[in-house]
Amino acid sequence: LTFPCQESGAVSPGDSSAAADIEAQALVALKALHLDHLHLAEIDNLEAFDQVKELYLQSNALVAIDNLDFLTNLEILALNRNSIGRVEGLAHLSKLQVLDLADNAIELGELDVDALPRHLKMLDLRRNPWIGGAEATDAEMAEVRARVIGARPDLHELNGVPVTVAERRACLGGTGFDAWAQGIEGQRQHTLYINIVAEKPGERDHVARLDFSAADDLRAVAAKFCAVEGISDVEGATPELLSQMREMIDAPVNRSRSGLGRGRRALAGLGGGEGKGDTEGKGSAEAGEEWSALELLQRQAQALEGSGALLGDELEGVFSATRRRMAEKREAMKKRSDELKAKRENDVDHARRQQLAMVQNAEMRREEEKMRFREIRREALAKRFGNRLRTEEGKEGGKAGS
Repeated sequence: LTFPCQESGAVSPGDSSAAADIEAQALVALKALHLDHLHLAEIDNLEAFDQVKELYLQSNALVAIDNLDFLTNLEILALNRNSIGRVEGLAHLSKLQVLDLADNAIELGELDVDALPRHLKMLDLRRNPWIGGAEATDAEMAEVRARVIGARPDLHELNGVPVTVAERRACLGGTGFDAWAQGIEGQRQHTLYINIVAEKPGERDHVARLDFSAADDLRAVAAKFCAVEGISDVEGATPELLSQMREMIDAPVNRSRSGLGRGRRALAGLGGGEGKGDTEGKGSAEAGEEWSALELLQRQAQALEGSGALLGDELEGVFSATRRRMAEKREAMKKRSDELKAKRENDVDHARRQQLAMVQNAEMRREEEKMRFREIRREALAKRFGNRLRTEEGKEGGKAGS
């Protein structure tokens, strides 16, 4: 495999070891690996790139999917425009969200849907043959679509077409859909902020919050919302609410290289032309962003602040509460950071104390060994001196006897 950093001459055999270290660090930090249009016949030698999240292998000469065992962090995998014959070697990629297998030689009539990663969000199987190389008909593609959605209901988009809630329910059946609805994707909460325009004298325009999930009966949710907010034109408002809720649920995963995700919050409008909120401005959720709790609170505050002229004094309580929650969140984050810092300092101090104790113990053992050696030497000298005295006394006694 050839990498851009090697082609550009960034590191050559004559470079210093420091330059080689820089290249090694760059490769280890790599998140997106582009190996497309290189006429590769097999996937190999990628064991060192287990941190990679995006792998692009399109437009090569690959005939099989293998040797991806170490790439468990993959989120995007592009294998389109190859000669791959079957789906395999992917089931262990639990983090994979986008898989492009278009323009290959996979016989869709015998597609093993269980070999697909379980939590896929986007899958493309277009322009693959049916059985025996024949082109798949629309009816056969519909059959494949139903089988895939039934096996992988978390999909947001299949073959370039969003997977709707109604389609998911039809593919899973009542019992299967109810089981899916109890899972993570089914229980995922979405929020719409709706500008309600006053209809009667004495009423005020205001922003209403609509919470829902994919598992809910959206028509019932919309009807209840209209009843609670006192919307008279229920027949006109319900389709608008249903459209916005379905659009948010069925929004496909962002394809950008910067990451995957889906915006779950938006500021929408309902009731009148001039009262509608901006669905594409700062108050809305940009498609594909993943927001932290603090960022969500900030965006909520911005959306409410932008509607201040419309809402009047009634917004002040909500706005103040949001700001207070932001301050509490920052304080909690700072407290957590201080706790982690203190823990690290304690760990370092503990390690130093342990190291000092080990050094002291080693010194004590050395002193004990020295004392023991001196004692042994003293005993040996005393023994040798005593033997010599006894020998001399024996000699003197013999002379005296003679």
